[in-house]
Amino acid sequence: MRHATVAISDTSFTGPVRRFDVTGSGTWVDARGSRVTYKWFDDPTNRQGASTAFDTPGILLDTFTSKGTSPLRSYSVDLTGAVSDSGPFSMTLQARGVLSPGASLLDRGQGEVTTPIPELSTWAMIALGFAGLFFVSFRQTRPTPRSLA
Repeated sequence: MRHATVAISDTSFTGPVRRFDVTGSGTWVDARGSRVTYKWFDDPTNRQGASTAFDTPGILLDTFTSKGTSPLRSYSVDLTGAVSDSGPFSMTLQARGVLSPGASLLDRGQGEVTTPIPELSTWAMIALGFAGLFFVSFRQTRPTPRSLA
């Protein structure tokens, strides 16, 4: 059996965000007895993670495990949930797996996406912009009188 643990991380994602979406997929080939577990982390303190495979700062968002049970088997996962990051934050993905002899895992990739919410000032600017357009579109222009001299 071969054991592997990998962590991938990045910092300074832009907040505020209130929702996350995570995904993962792969295909097992001759992998009976093999397994992989994905863990997605969110760190509102924006610390760099993944300096080692076990460096996963922050809050565990979700976990997914797949097992190789037949000669050829694919898997995919899509998960969503709530998160509360007001400023810059970091995200980390950790994958831990065990491969049986002769097995392989063709990994198609994983991802983490957060959905930003507009700040109050952004909403205010949008409202002012629409109010200005409304005012301009309904303002009547009157011709100025001309002198006949």
